[in-house]
Amino acid sequence: MQHHREETDPGKCKKVQHLLLGLSQGAWNKGKRKTESPDTSQRGAAVDRNLEPPGGKPEPDCPEAQCRAGAECSGKDTAWPADWRPAANGGRNKDAHQMIGKISTGKSFSGCLSYLHDGRLQENQELQLEEMAKKQAEVLHYNNCFGTKKQVIRQLVEVSRLNPNLARPVFHASLSFALADGGLLDEQQKADIGISLARSFGFDRNQFVVISHGDTEHEHIHIVGNRVGYDGKTAGDGNSYKRIAEFCREMEREYSLTQVLSPNRFLKPEQRIQITSRSDSRKERLKGVLEWAIGKSTNMDQVKARMEKQGYGVELARGIAFTDGQLVRTKGSEVGYSLARIIEKLERKRLLREKEKLASVKQEQLKENKSRGLSI
Repeated sequence: MQHHREETDPGKCKKVQHLLLGLSQGAWNKGKRKTESPDTSQRGAAVDRNLEPPGGKPEPDCPEAQCRAGAECSGKDTAWPADWRPAANGGRNKDAHQMIGKISTGKSFSGCLSYLHDGRLQENQELQLEEMAKKQAEVLHYNNCFGTKKQVIRQLVEVSRLNPNLARPVFHASLSFALADGGLLDEQQKADIGISLARSFGFDRNQFVVISHGDTEHEHIHIVGNRVGYDGKTAGDGNSYKRIAEFCREMEREYSLTQVLSPNRFLKPEQRIQITSRSDSRKERLKGVLEWAIGKSTNMDQVKARMEKQGYGVELARGIAFTDGQLVRTKGSEVGYSLARIIEKLERKRLLREKEKLASVKQEQLKENKSRGLSI
C-alpha cells in the first residue's frame, strides 16, 4: 500500500527551497569545486540546490515510490523507512569514542532519499521546515547520477530494473565520526571516505550519492547506492559487519582519526597480537595505578581524586569505570577491581588500622604497667 501526501501551496514550496539555500550558502561558498560531466562521477556539487520540497507526490513512473509516512504507518516509531532491514553495525561504542558504521539494505530509493533530504514526514508545513532545517542535508558527491532528488531516484530505479528479481536494491551506509574528530575532515575528505566505502563494498562503478548531515552532535555522512550495476550484476552485502568494522578502522588510520581497539575476531592474526599487547599494557598500567591509589587512600573519594590526578576519568554508579587519555573506557572489573572489591579492600584496611591501633594501645599499657611493677 502506497502513502501519498497532499499537494501544498507552491509558494510555500519555494520558501522551503529558499530556506535550504540559506542554510547551505556558507558551505557552498567554501566548498565550490569543479564538476565533471553529469553523465559520469559528479564531484563538487556541495549542495543539491534542487531538493524536492515536502508536499510533492511520489514519481508516477516509479514503481518503488513511497512517501516517508511509511515509518509512521508501520506503527513503529523508527527513524528508518518501514521497509528497511538493518544488516550490520560495525564498531559499536555507546560512548562514541570511535567511528561507527552502519549498513542497511532496502526496497525503496524514494523512501530512503526522501528521509535523508527532508527528514521524517511532519504534520504540517511549519514542522516540516523545522525538520529540514535540522537535517542540514548536503550532497557531497554524485556517482553516475545527477539532478534533483526526483531525478536521482528515477535514475536509480531505472537501473535497478536490470535485475527485477532483486527484492532489496538499495544499499545504505552511515558513518558517524568520533566527537573528538569534529571539524577535522573537510567536505572533500568526507566525500572521499564515501567513495572508498563504495569501492570497499564493490559498487564504486554503480550509482551512488554521498550526503552529509548536521542534525546530531556527531558529524556523519550517508552513502546511498544502487546494488545493481549497469551490467545487471548485483553487489553483495554478505559479511557486512566484519567489512564495515574493518573499513572504519582503516579510515581512522588513513585520516589520523581517533583510534580505539577493534573486536579481535575482525582482525588478522598479526593485528590481534599487536592489539592484545596494546590492550594488556593499557590494563596493566591502569591496574598498577589503581592499586597504588587504593593503597594510599582510606575512602572512595580519595581513590577517585588520586586516579583523576593520574589522568583518569572516573565513573561511579553501580560499578566503577575509568577513561584514560586516549578516551578508552575500561571497567574496574576488567582489571580485577570491581567497585565492590575496592570497597572491600578499603574496609579491610580500616579494620586492620583499628586492630593495629588497639594492639599499639595495649602494648603501651603493658610497658607502663611493667614500669610500675604491675602485671595484667
